[in-house]
Amino acid sequence: MRAFCSSPSLSRGGGPIGDSRLVEGPVSFSSTMLRMVPLPKRAWGGTGVLRFAGYAAVFHHVDRGGDVISPGAFAGVTPVPLCWSHDPARPVGAIETLAEDARGLRVVARVTDAAAAAELAAARVTGLSIGYRVAAQAPRDDPRHGPGRTLTRLELVEISLVHQPMQPLARVLRVVRSSSPP
Repeated sequence: MRAFCSSPSLSRGGGPIGDSRLVEGPVSFSSTMLRMVPLPKRAWGGTGVLRFAGYAAVFHHVDRGGDVISPGAFAGVTPVPLCWSHDPARPVGAIETLAEDARGLRVVARVTDAAAAAELAAARVTGLSIGYRVAAQAPRDDPRHGPGRTLTRLELVEISLVHQPMQPLARVLRVVRSSSPP
């Protein structure tokens, strides 16, 4: 997949930074989809910058294309653009934190695009999706889900807010109003 978009996060550099204020305590995944509760307009104000935390990829779960991502696939990941529905012409904010943990690829980001922030605050968009290039893979034949690939090393190109993610568990889990300017 080819996807490029300009983002302030690329020029800032930096690495994984933890922010436990956005995702606190254990998060459990099941076969049912997680639901994000809308951020009340009084808490957001309808304007400004929002921050969110979630998982852009979840390990050990088959996606709609039959692929499974293995832990370690994102080793050495660097900041990438945050786009709207994989549109490289529509960057909507900046990735602040990007790191693997036991569940998957955890992301904390700032949404500065007003239309995207409104969709996110109203929980009309809750999906996350990754644009990537496969660097290493292995065939997989799962009796429950059929044939597919196990992705063992990926080159991450971008992360997008989407309505329908390829990996159903790749979701925004928490949204807060940003207390600092972008």
